[in-house]
Amino acid sequence: MKRFSVLVIASVMFLLASSCMARREADYTVKGYSRTQGIIEAVTDDKGRLTGGYQRAFIGDTLSTLLFDYKVTECSFSDTYDSSPVGDGKRCLIVTIEITNTSGSDITVHEGDFLLAYDMTDLKLANEAGISAGAQEGLPAYDLKAHETVALSAAFEVPSEAQPPFSLIFTEFYSNEGEDDTPGNSFYVIFDKVNGQQTV
Repeated sequence: MKRFSVLVIASVMFLLASSCMARREADYTVKGYSRTQGIIEAVTDDKGRLTGGYQRAFIGDTLSTLLFDYKVTECSFSDTYDSSPVGDGKRCLIVTIEITNTSGSDITVHEGDFLLAYDMTDLKLANEAGISAGAQEGLPAYDLKAHETVALSAAFEVPSEAQPPFSLIFTEFYSNEGEDDTPGNSFYVIFDKVNGQQTV
């Protein structure tokens, strides 16, 4: 069974920093982005793997990774998660992600595969609170059958004062025998409103 690698924070910080200038110039508004643009600035390494590219999108846009297609369908704030209140000075941002397994075999989506940036200027990352599938909250992982589509909710703890824009981040990793995992392309879903509805 294929397993996603847990994202390495240092790698994500590098990838965020490499694309931050273009996003900052656009002020995180729709007019600064193309909804139809594919992976940009990807390079092929000596093993023929695409690495270093990134793609930006918005709620409702479908993104295609090596193993699955996904889109963010909604996001909302909550004061509780998994029947427990969030700590003082924090709240949960719950992001609903519709994922379709296109890999041809079973895969596992892990808590931590998706990251949330809640401060674009200082590149601050939220703590993961868990994932859920339907009524099953607080899951560390979810097994996704070949060609199955599922709506997962990823919960992140953010400071109460944190305000949009937020960015949900996924980075591909190639697993190498006897080597560190190699990052592939990165995907950013940007949303500037949090009210449980699509922003664009």
